[in-house]
Order: sequence, then structure tokens, then C-alpha cells
Amino acid sequence: MNNKNIKPSISINLRKPVIRISKDTLTSIGNPEYVLFLVNPKDCSLGILPSDKNDVKAHHLSRYSNRKSLELHSKALIENLRKLCPSWESTGTYKMEGYYTDNPNIIKFNMEEAVELRGINEKTV
Repeated sequence: MNNKNIKPSISINLRKPVIRISKDTLTSIGNPEYVLFLVNPKDCSLGILPSDKNDVKAHHLSRYSNRKSLELHSKALIENLRKLCPSWESTGTYKMEGYYTDNPNIIKFNMEEAVELRGINEKTV
């Protein structure tokens, strides 16, 4: 799809641990049933792309209704992301805006540019 007007975003709540993926992010990669997260420790980035049930590393996404985001619970993934970002507070929630790569089905997030959400309703991603 890759609509340049869509602003993909993702937030990571370290306390719960929950990853919230905005509807815009999922729409921009075709509303997949499964997604795969790619972590690049060299440039401290996180990529998200559509996948399928045959990939053992893929995360199944349950359908959302009228919410602005979808929640994904993965303690192991969040712990790995936290190791890459030692400045993140263990009880914090961090939001990242994504950008399109050369591959139209991959959204990339720079974890070094994450903004901590304080006093904001984080469920709106």
C-alpha cells in the first residue's frame, strides 16, 4: 500500500510489557494477520513487515475494533529492545514514528529517536 500520507507509529510500554501498533502502521503494510519484527542492533532500529503463520518468529495479530491501535504482548521482544536502549526507563512508554524503506512492505523505526510518553493516554499511540 505505502501511502505516504499515513504516519506509521508504534509505542513500547516497558512496564506492562506491551507493544502498541497504530492502525496507520498496519494499514500501510496491508493489514496483515501476522507481522515480523526485525531488530537491527547496529543502527538501533526496529522494522515491521507482514508475515504469515508459517514463520515461527511471526506474531499473530488479533483483530481490533474501533481502537486506534493493536496491542501485542511480548516480554522477550521488549526485553531485547530495552537492552539496545539502556536509557529507556524500565517503567516508561516510548513512542516512535516510522518511515518507509525501499521495500514498500517494511516500516522502520529508529529507537534512538523514541520519545517518552508522560501523562499522555498512551493507548492512542
